[in-house]
Amino acid sequence: EKFPITIDEEKYNKTKEFYDDILDNDRASDEVLFNGERTYKMDSTVYYSPAIIKTFDQITKKDHAKLKVTMHIFFTADIKSNAGILWTSFDHKGMKHHESTIDLIKLDIPVNQWVEISQNYLTPEDKMYGDQLLIYYWNGGKMPVYIGDIKAEVWEPKY
Repeated sequence: EKFPITIDEEKYNKTKEFYDDILDNDRASDEVLFNGERTYKMDSTVYYSPAIIKTFDQITKKDHAKLKVTMHIFFTADIKSNAGILWTSFDHKGMKHHESTIDLIKLDIPVNQWVEISQNYLTPEDKMYGDQLLIYYWNGGKMPVYIGDIKAEVWEPKY
């Protein structure tokens, strides 16, 4: 069983934020706007959203950090027929490790409105040179889904 990862603001400082590049590609759409901006449209032809990809050194110079990962998503059909997963992990030579996922089919998500999904993530302390953080949404459905943004806040220990 997983234990929830908390961020104690007395022990951690928010030091930076990373965003996906959803607007810098040909899937950017103005069909559904998020905060007045275009969104990333996913359907049966697109399984992965643009990812946040960072090396451990880009995240922190400390031995670990905590991340608050947030995604805004808009479903056009019931989640039961349009499942997806918010995925956070590290990658070492093509092998994922320290995965943390939110399976959206387990949540009560309304249709045709923006929903915020978030999770806290603890980076591994056994970092290896070249490992990369990957954060993305995996789309398992066929109906359109719109991603407003995916963001990772970095919280570093104060010591």
